[in-house]
Amino acid sequence: MAERGVPWFLKASGAALLALGLVLLSAPAFAKGLVPFQKIDVVECGYTQPDGSIRVVEVRMSGAVFNGQVRDGGSVGFNILLKESVDEIQIREYIDGAYQGIVEKIPDAKKGIRYPCVVYPTGVGRTYELDIVALWKGGGEMCTFNFTTVASDFGIVEISTSGGGETNPPAGIYKYGKGNTITIEAIPYSGYAFSGWEAFRDWGGGIVSKMPFSNPVNLTVDGDYRIRATFFNPSCPPQWTLTVSVNPPDSGFVSLSPPGGTYANGTQVTLTATPASGWRFKSWSGSVDTTSNPVTITMYGNRGAIANFEYLGAPSPPSPTPPSQYTLSVSINPPGSGSVFVSPSGGVYDAGTQVTLVATPDVGWRFVSWSGSVNTTENPVTIAMDGNKSVVANFEYSPPPLPQYTLSVSINPPGSGSVSLSPSGGTYTAGAQVTLTANPASGYRFKSWSGSISATSNPVTVAMDGDKQVTANFEYASAPSCTFYINGREVNPTTSLFLDTSTWRFLLKADRELSGATVTISGAATAAIYLSPEYGIPTQLGGVWSTAKEGRYTVTCTAYYPGGEITVASVEITYGQVTAPPRYTALVLDVVGKGSVSVTEPCGKTEVPEHSIVRVQAFPAPGWRFKAWGGDVAGRGREPYLSFMASGSSMTIVAEFEREVGMEEVAWSFVRSHFPWMLVALGVAMLIGGEFLERRRGW
Repeated sequence: MAERGVPWFLKASGAALLALGLVLLSAPAFAKGLVPFQKIDVVECGYTQPDGSIRVVEVRMSGAVFNGQVRDGGSVGFNILLKESVDEIQIREYIDGAYQGIVEKIPDAKKGIRYPCVVYPTGVGRTYELDIVALWKGGGEMCTFNFTTVASDFGIVEISTSGGGETNPPAGIYKYGKGNTITIEAIPYSGYAFSGWEAFRDWGGGIVSKMPFSNPVNLTVDGDYRIRATFFNPSCPPQWTLTVSVNPPDSGFVSLSPPGGTYANGTQVTLTATPASGWRFKSWSGSVDTTSNPVTITMYGNRGAIANFEYLGAPSPPSPTPPSQYTLSVSINPPGSGSVFVSPSGGVYDAGTQVTLVATPDVGWRFVSWSGSVNTTENPVTIAMDGNKSVVANFEYSPPPLPQYTLSVSINPPGSGSVSLSPSGGTYTAGAQVTLTANPASGYRFKSWSGSISATSNPVTVAMDGDKQVTANFEYASAPSCTFYINGREVNPTTSLFLDTSTWRFLLKADRELSGATVTISGAATAAIYLSPEYGIPTQLGGVWSTAKEGRYTVTCTAYYPGGEITVASVEITYGQVTAPPRYTALVLDVVGKGSVSVTEPCGKTEVPEHSIVRVQAFPAPGWRFKAWGGDVAGRGREPYLSFMASGSSMTIVAEFEREVGMEEVAWSFVRSHFPWMLVALGVAMLIGGEFLERRRGW
């Protein structure tokens, strides 16, 4: 039974293949050799993500649908390349199924020109559909791009400082995956102290949370943050008061070292008790309890000490008869630091007189306290003359603070590098020496400093004697690679073209961002065209120029980039009808494909005597080969050089070039163009084979 099915299987399969081949032969696409698109050659789609990464896909199938995802904040760009001119290209947009309209319309689109389009999706979870539609009389075709916007999976963390200090990692902008925990450490400069953290969330205005005081601190990234470490420079440490008294009164006195009565936290103060005549020191009480004399205490808070004396020779001292007048002596510590105004003046006062003392510091000093018979920081101070008084006005040196200056650094052009500062910070005390080091980005090199510094050395040191603004200038390490097009035709650095239209569209593409580009035109008319970015793309610049004069032109394209300029192409163009003087022939040179053609004899001449012998030679571009001569010398051989006799007022010499094709491409082209016939032949062979087996074995 299995053997009887062999002829049937062969005949059935052959019939199916024969039918398929005939159907394919009748289809217009296969009649052209399996061309996927009729008019559109290829649609390149680039998905630019928020982190700068780009995913590029190509669609070469009519009616194709591509599905993808784009991060919120990214963009989608298209390059549409035609192999046949069409009446119009439309970009139609749908959001969440609702038609939004035509976002881009390109009329009279020409073959061979890449037409760009950029779309910026917004929101999260939205579905976009973009239909690329090519229309022409009697037909049209379309391919569709679907994509969904999704939430970003990383957070941006900006770290900064306020006051005197730095952080680890250093101040800057960082990108972390959501859910990651990062550690930030605050490092105060000498003389400063860490104050705390401030956290700003999602780039909004205002502090949304006070982070823990802990240092270092851990932060779990669940969105965008701005973190600021704050530092402070205390003008002086905490001040504590030491109060001293004598028991019984007038039995002695106490001296302090250092003097004053008001001290910074942690100050060591020595107290010495000196008995009056007929008395002797007994002990200390209050904040200190000892019989040692002198004694030292540490000021970790307000303190009070009592010097206790006892009378010599009697269990209790006699009550002294108070005098009627007392003496007030005033001194300055240190000498020359200020003065004291006494009211009323005199120095000797009746008992009970109220005397006011006013301390006035000299320039560069400040009043600190009174010591001796009065211990206070009040100024002025009033004392009652109930005994002889000795008062010391204490001052301390207080020079005016040094001014602070700001150092601002910028990069030219933006993104071409960075600058590191040592010491870091950006705000410095007058006289500080700051070293700036320029770090070029990939593809750039350092050029110079400008602004407050004019130098080419790197690194460079600047003295902060005022606010500074410094610009680090970088340039490309090498010239960018550029391609120049005229009316959609790519031209070589030196070539010749014939144009039959008075409007010329220039397009310059580069592999890196350009500072600008110009096209200068000379010959039958002169002009200078400044090319500008197309669709906001800084690597693609274009411009248009029209002429009313037929004749010969020289078109030169110059590209400018950080660090220099480059002549991309200098093209000889012939427009319209060109005639030569009597008894001369004008030679009009043109190319098809990529390459150039030159007059080699007489060398470089485009106007030659009539009936003279002219020699021209074709030069193919890399990856191309000479194909044939066209124009007025069509059919005169397939060699890349040609000799002919000049005749008439003008002659057009066209050099045609074609791509070099490998054996694999030749074989695949043969299979594509003959595939339907191969199916037909195989189907017929299988039908004949099945019939033969059936008749031979009697099935």
